[in-house]
Amino acid sequence: MDDKLEMLRVQFPDFELSAELGRGRWRYLARSRHPGLNPRIVITGDADELRAVLLEASQKRQDRDDRQGTNQPDQGNGEAR
Repeated sequence: MDDKLEMLRVQFPDFELSAELGRGRWRYLARSRHPGLNPRIVITGDADELRAVLLEASQKRQDRDDRQGTNQPDQGNGEAR
């Protein structure tokens, strides 16, 4: 559990990642560190699913940033840069 979580933290620094035990099962939580970065929250019991969701979000952000000429997350005001 700890190795997977640490690898995810390194791969996705824009998200606060944790794991918790609830109802006898472990689940992974990811919370965006930036107001405009989505998904805002992901909760899953599967580390591979979490990685896939965050990877897709990172790719979308990179594509958007490439089009806009920036590499910063949105500031949450809903306006394009």
